[in-house]
Amino acid sequence: MQNKITYSLALVVTSITLAGSTASALAAQPTANFALTSSLAHGAGLPVASAASDHRLHLLLEMRSDSDGLSRYASAVSTPGSRLFRRYLEPSQIEARFGASSQSRATVIDYLRAKGVRASEGFNGFWVEAEPTVAQASRVFSTHFATFRASDGARYVGAASSASVPSPLQREVTSIIGFNEQRPFRSLSSGAKSAAAQPLTTAQSLAFNAKARKSGGSPRANLGTSAGCAAATATGTGPGPGFIPPYTPNQFLSAYGYSALHGQGNRGQGQSVALVETDGFARSDLDTAASCFGYAAPTTQLSVVGGGRALPAGDESTLDLQILSAAAPGLDSIRVFESSSALSAVAKLFAAPLALPAGQRPSVISSSIGACESDIPASVVKIMTTTLANAAALGVTVLSAAGDQGSSDCGIGGSSAYARLQVDFPGSSPWVTSVGGTNITLDSTNQTTEEVVWNDEPLVSFAGGGGGYSSLFKRPSWQKGPGVNLSRNSRVVPDVAMLADIVPGYAIYQSGWTSIGGTSAATPLLAAGVALANQQAATGGKPALGLINPSIYTLAAGGSTAPIFRDVTSGSNDLGKWINPRVRSGGTTYKTGGYNRPLGCCKATANFDPASGWGSVNLPAFSAGLVSLR
Repeated sequence: MQNKITYSLALVVTSITLAGSTASALAAQPTANFALTSSLAHGAGLPVASAASDHRLHLLLEMRSDSDGLSRYASAVSTPGSRLFRRYLEPSQIEARFGASSQSRATVIDYLRAKGVRASEGFNGFWVEAEPTVAQASRVFSTHFATFRASDGARYVGAASSASVPSPLQREVTSIIGFNEQRPFRSLSSGAKSAAAQPLTTAQSLAFNAKARKSGGSPRANLGTSAGCAAATATGTGPGPGFIPPYTPNQFLSAYGYSALHGQGNRGQGQSVALVETDGFARSDLDTAASCFGYAAPTTQLSVVGGGRALPAGDESTLDLQILSAAAPGLDSIRVFESSSALSAVAKLFAAPLALPAGQRPSVISSSIGACESDIPASVVKIMTTTLANAAALGVTVLSAAGDQGSSDCGIGGSSAYARLQVDFPGSSPWVTSVGGTNITLDSTNQTTEEVVWNDEPLVSFAGGGGGYSSLFKRPSWQKGPGVNLSRNSRVVPDVAMLADIVPGYAIYQSGWTSIGGTSAATPLLAAGVALANQQAATGGKPALGLINPSIYTLAAGGSTAPIFRDVTSGSNDLGKWINPRVRSGGTTYKTGGYNRPLGCCKATANFDPASGWGSVNLPAFSAGLVSLR
């Protein structure tokens, strides 16, 4: 059984970026050189036919803007002790202060329309959207297009040569994304229904746990007390001779202190959370899970970004909705934003919740999609970084999964990875709270007696919580404290970690009961916790928490983080020893460079570490600490 995995295939010709575009001097900006992106790394597609001339592309033209000024404001508004701390702006204010001028945007739109290209305003004055046909794009941007076949057999349209920005637009446009329609952001998940007739006995569970500890792995049997309908607990992972039942909401909510806040009346009232997804969901699945576990699921509002029909139900959205709903059942609404996983679509996907008016805008965005950093073009990182800085300036918390293939994040088919250290984007962005993975052992009262870094090798599968050092982002000024490696000037992830192991996993209903895990389960769990903290802040007449990273490191700076964080000091997310030198996936054989030896990162230690961040959170203390900062 495999957990939820994020990975991507490399791109051929993905985007263009003009020389002379500037990256912010602040550490929150990517350090990559924004030059023409043309990646021919693993998994690149091969041209197989001409592209249809009437095929319509979806482009984002990034405008020359004051991204440095936006970064400075977003940093100040998120830093405890700053005179601007939590003095957020509205979209119109951000556009007026930091976006491209209306005249500049009109110049671009008018030029494109004069060429027959559909063009319109984009997000907050930071980009213009264009929908040329292949024939139009070839003429306007001096390139040509082909149909490519990816290693998995999928076909897509992409530029077959470098492109150029027309000279009348070169003063206004700094980069363009969308010339390539390959879909690098992937999210795979699956569960397993046990064939065993009975769950493991207590003695068998203890023996299984002892074996897992001896191997150095993180799988654990469920020794707590579950609650809910019988069908939910009669499904699980099957190590033999019985099966391990998954965790039910009463267990993980008790373990992390959510139940205590629920008991005080804090269930998310007055708050809205957004999920950004590349698959769909069935409301009936959510209602079945809610009925089983005794809560009423919040209202769900669906927006298909870019138009079109709702996407088919998938593991990701289903998982995210059910965990978020169980952990914050009083939310006013859960706003689900869906799109394809194409580059320009994902950029618009993160911007869509931020464009809503104040009364509808969610206070938290939860993302369980991503890709290893080296698979994402620098221009895409840049435009998404600006979008995420907008979120911080608006006071919206963004959380993202750290990845599910340990410190070797560039996965192959969900069963192996390239033998190099990588972390997951957008979780690696300093404007995002990266959520890593752990596993817990519970007693009969569902209190945690052990928490370890998620790493399922060698007993179960090639899976573990993402974490390590970013190759795109410098270490932000706020990332300091006991255990943070100050000798390396790189953003380190994750910031915190929560339950993610697929053994025993979470009990999830999708046309039947299954158990699912992954950092994409840990992320909506923490997102719900932030929503509960926002409710407490609102009750006290305080603003929303916004970007919580500087606050997390401020709270942890004293050295002893108890009782806010549970320091995870056992385990490693290094899967290098288990990487096969040659892996076949999607009809292609990949050379991974693996030699059955560790990659050297990352072990859990006292205080902060790149395997689990500061550890997991004790929600009541975590919420109180965040709300109290000034």
